[in-house]
Amino acid sequence: MKARLAADGYRFDSLVESIVSSSQFLNKRNTEIPQIKRNTESKPKLVRSFR
Repeated sequence: MKARLAADGYRFDSLVESIVSSSQFLNKRNTEIPQIKRNTESKPKLVRSFR
């Protein structure tokens, strides 16, 4: 990652791209937040807008 940043002149977008494409970032799983299950049996509620 350091070599890639140096080659690109330490640009911020190169840093972000290096982080987001890293295996550590791609394989990160957050176990503290439970997965939300979608209720597919009920119909969505209609929301009225007030003027």
